[in-house]
Amino acid sequence: MHGADGRASDSGGSSGGEQPPLSARDALALDAAKLAHGRGLSQQRIAEALHVSRPQVSKLLATARAKGFVRTLVLDPRESDRALTQGLRERFGLGDVRLVVPAGRGPADLDHALGVGAAEMLDAAGALEEAALAVWWSSAVRATLESALGRLRVRPGSLVVLGGQERADGPDPAFDAFAARTAFPVHRGPAASVHASLAARIAREEEADARAHEALAREAGVLLFGAEAADPRALARPDLLTHEERAQIREHSVGRVCGRFLDADGRIVAPTLSQRTAGPTLTDLRRRGRTVLVAGGAEQVAVIRAALARRYAHHLVTDLATARQLLADEG
Repeated sequence: MHGADGRASDSGGSSGGEQPPLSARDALALDAAKLAHGRGLSQQRIAEALHVSRPQVSKLLATARAKGFVRTLVLDPRESDRALTQGLRERFGLGDVRLVVPAGRGPADLDHALGVGAAEMLDAAGALEEAALAVWWSSAVRATLESALGRLRVRPGSLVVLGGQERADGPDPAFDAFAARTAFPVHRGPAASVHASLAARIAREEEADARAHEALAREAGVLLFGAEAADPRALARPDLLTHEERAQIREHSVGRVCGRFLDADGRIVAPTLSQRTAGPTLTDLRRRGRTVLVAGGAEQVAVIRAALARRYAHHLVTDLATARQLLADEG
């Protein structure tokens, strides 16, 4: 067979005894794939080089793909804008920035691109080996986890869900589907994020299961969270909001991170609601060793900028258009 650099090696034996020998057809499929993808030859030229028919070349290339001998890597130069990433690092004190460009224009396309970018960031950081990954559930975080399962070389020891999986119409079914198919432990938050009173929240946090969950969250190597619109109707229990809290959110909030509504300067909106909200506080976000904000889109620019200005995230995954807007608005 051939090595990755195209030089010939013995196809009759395994490498260091770790792999079984290739079949003659697999070896021929590899040769066809290298001529097609490495040298850009047409199927007719490949047929002539390998002394096979043209229809056989098509089948050999299909075999190479099916066997996993061929992997497609798309390198988008727009996602490697050094001036833009460096500008974001300097302006917001970020440790790392990952830019993505969605292949489509819909919300699901953006979430998928953000998810892949966040998975690649986590993989490159190598922070998840044997450690828990703490998350505040969102559509972008869900896409990250779905992408990470197939992309991470090092998978987390467990997943600790801090909140965000509850919706006004009930639990997010995507979370339950994800939890059912994962192969590592998933620790779901013990209660809804918003409580009827501060006393109720404190009492719930004193219970044994809540304390155990909090201990797991503190040990997590990474906290991954997204950003959400300033819409109180998206809360699992919007009926718990007071009239004054609703007015404050409507008039001053630009969005939400980890269940906390923020104004344009990253300060808490509706502080009484924040006091009744379980999960990491904004002070917790600043103090954690590694926090990753994965969010993008025109409607999220204001809340992303607010969160970054207050150092609630140490790392950022966002789309190219949002990144440009973040710096343009600061200029």
